[in-house]
Amino acid sequence: EAQVGWRDLGAVAVTQGPGLVGSLLVGVSFAKAAAAAAGLPIVGVHHLAGHIESLVLENGELPLPAVVLVASGGHTSLYLVERRGHYQLLSRTRDDAAGEAYDKVAKLLGLGYPGGPVIDRLARTGNDRAIALPTTRLTHADRNAPELKGDLDFSFSGLKTAVLRYVTQAKTLSAASGSGDGGHERPPLFSANEIADICASFQRIVVTALIERTFAAARRYRVSSIGVA
Repeated sequence: EAQVGWRDLGAVAVTQGPGLVGSLLVGVSFAKAAAAAAGLPIVGVHHLAGHIESLVLENGELPLPAVVLVASGGHTSLYLVERRGHYQLLSRTRDDAAGEAYDKVAKLLGLGYPGGPVIDRLARTGNDRAIALPTTRLTHADRNAPELKGDLDFSFSGLKTAVLRYVTQAKTLSAASGSGDGGHERPPLFSANEIADICASFQRIVVTALIERTFAAARRYRVSSIGVA
């Protein structure tokens, strides 16, 4: 598509991690072989640095220092970027990432995979205060990362479990009411409006946690900009 050949390249860049080991092995093996065959240097790229630097593609360089929230699939982290190419981890999730929580809640509700797009779409028509769901506030450092203060960390496992309990309780009540007896097909557990309310209530908690910790980090480190990747 770019109408260039191997001789036009200056280097081969490849994601070296973090990520799924199988995918990384295939990618790195191919990149090393291609670089060796073409006589080019190889550049290993940190997966999350790639997410952070993607912000400059349409918006230009971020005014530094900056705090960047990385919320992608299996990652939910906050980074401080004080100078170009230098990324200091401020916090991350203690358990499920936001994306994983979306996928697991979508599965509970029978909405398919991936969960993010469908929950976001349904949440727009729901009441985000319809269901009381918990939010997690961490005040202590993680034993696995004592160098991080810990109060900016994320946790979404409890929220996911709260939705599971809500769904389980609804199933119990439905079974107790005898719906579907007498050969009649059991009606759906939740109406479309109820599904939208669950999605909206869940999403409000997730987004609030992401926003609050991002702005708390921005105030603490007195940054010039905030990025969301």
